[in-house]
Amino acid sequence: MKKVLIVVGILVGAFAAIIGGSWLGTGAARAQGEKFVAAIHAGDEAALGDMMSRELKEKLEPAKLLRMARGWGLDAAERVSWREWSIGTDGAKLSGAAVRTDGREQSLDMTLFKQEGAWKVNKIATQPLDVVSDPMALSVPEPAELVAMAAQVTRDVGLGVREGSLKAVHASASHLLQTALTVAELDTAFAQMIDNHIDVGPAADLEPVFDPAPNIGPDGRLVAAGHYPSRPAQVDFHYSFVREQDQWRLVSLNVKTVKPD
Repeated sequence: MKKVLIVVGILVGAFAAIIGGSWLGTGAARAQGEKFVAAIHAGDEAALGDMMSRELKEKLEPAKLLRMARGWGLDAAERVSWREWSIGTDGAKLSGAAVRTDGREQSLDMTLFKQEGAWKVNKIATQPLDVVSDPMALSVPEPAELVAMAAQVTRDVGLGVREGSLKAVHASASHLLQTALTVAELDTAFAQMIDNHIDVGPAADLEPVFDPAPNIGPDGRLVAAGHYPSRPAQVDFHYSFVREQDQWRLVSLNVKTVKPD
């Protein structure tokens, strides 16, 4: 019995050491994550750049990250409350909530890498409070509304081609899309259609063929994909929407013309 108790005591001690090591090991990472959110709150672009990992900087500039973070509502975060953390070969992982000035909390997850002797933010994820993400709280709109939603986006894309800028698409899109992409960046993404004057607007007057059936994914996004049976070229589309401020608003789009089957 004594031997068993000694073994159990060693195991308990080892477990306590692991927990303590995780707490102490992530202390600097947790502090860095809090400084990162504070820099967003202060609009300090230079500080954000200093705290971004090399990999994250390759994906986007600090100015764009700041713009996106503001769109997520993190600029209203007064402090951070971490609830879970771990450290391993894949960096430090933190999970908790950003506490806003009005007392509301929004989820916040970060991954940080140790680079150049300091913790650098490599990933950040949050759920904006004005976006409904729980699929159980959402329902697919009626067919007529879905047709109208797809038609409006398609018409706006066509208008953008004629005007040389997708500013109408940008203006009616979700806050998430507006902060992720500027009008200029959206125009660049659709430069081929604009340069070649591919006006898909008239196809919106046709009845769309949805394939697969419009659905709401686990992330709460409504996906409406399919095609318009236009001739001589068929217009394929893939639109997704988020429920933002009690309305379905565009969050991503892909439109192209193809030869009909």
